[in-house]
Amino acid sequence: GNLAYFRSGRFEPLSMHHGHFAAEPVLWTDWLHHGTLRVASLRARLLLLSASRFQELASKNTSPDLDLFSYASEYVRQFNELDQCDRHDLWDGMDLSEL
Repeated sequence: GNLAYFRSGRFEPLSMHHGHFAAEPVLWTDWLHHGTLRVASLRARLLLLSASRFQELASKNTSPDLDLFSYASEYVRQFNELDQCDRHDLWDGMDLSEL
């Protein structure tokens, strides 16, 4: 299904489709949501994740194949380089080549 994200102060929604993430910033940094996510089609599947539980488990990660600390650091660095108006709950522009 499809979802529509309405950013605060904007009238045009952003569309979300299969495989997209919403609210990833809340996993890596202090975050206040900047909009509302609504179901745009009759059928949609969502996976909800507790940010605090995720952070608790991620802090215990010891796998050398999954370096969450480096990912989080790079995510926050790139996110902070964005203009304020480009920071939102659906940002997915991370350049993974920096890892």
